[in-house]
Amino acid sequence: MEPNTTPWFLNSSSSPPPGYAPLKVPAYLQAIIITMYTLIIVLAVGGNLIVCYTILRVRRMRTVINFFIISLAISDILMAIFCIPFTFVANLVLNYWPFGDILCPIVTFLQTVVVLLSCFILVAISIDRYVAIIYPLRQKLTKRQAGIIIAFVWFLAFCIPLPTALYSKAHKYVDYPTAPEFCEEIWTNGTVRYTYSICILLLQYFIPLVVLAFTYGRIIFVMCIKKPPGEAVSTRDRIMAESKRKVSQWASC
Repeated sequence: MEPNTTPWFLNSSSSPPPGYAPLKVPAYLQAIIITMYTLIIVLAVGGNLIVCYTILRVRRMRTVINFFIISLAISDILMAIFCIPFTFVANLVLNYWPFGDILCPIVTFLQTVVVLLSCFILVAISIDRYVAIIYPLRQKLTKRQAGIIIAFVWFLAFCIPLPTALYSKAHKYVDYPTAPEFCEEIWTNGTVRYTYSICILLLQYFIPLVVLAFTYGRIIFVMCIKKPPGEAVSTRDRIMAESKRKVSQWASC
């Protein structure tokens, strides 16, 4: 007699165990999630498009700092269009990856790209503000130099997460027709995966956090705590005061 290889739950009225079928999300919860994320996407795309249009439309707003802001807005638009919809549908609504093998590496790659891009742009803005306030006599960035920095940031943001695109795959935990697919990174070497994950964590979180904390902490110290020595107002002090007045609004960017 041949052994019965049919899963036990097919011969009963019980629900299949985890891994053999996707988890069901209640309809009311799906409606709430879809409504909230749709609103987030619309506001993110609409708001950032308005920012880009305003800066490009008004000539006097085409400054170095605003070019960085445009780059940051574009990364937010990419996140809202190419990452958020796929992520919330797969992880919060359906609880499985329904978009196939091709979109899996593309979406995971773009997610890492836009996060790196946002972090790098915020770091660039903080350094620009730091130099403008702490060293007001130094030559400021030109538009050409800002364009080179932005291009380099985009280049790094697209090159660093290439392993994510190479190793992300749609796969099943259980070899069964009704088993759900999940989009995840599948590495053959655990040590390489660990090293790569640490590098991404450093680049996306810890290094930007340290830079932002140092630059804006130093700016706050110079603007609010440190007093220039002496009674006379030198040319340097006047320039610093003017620089503080113009860029203080960006100190919290």
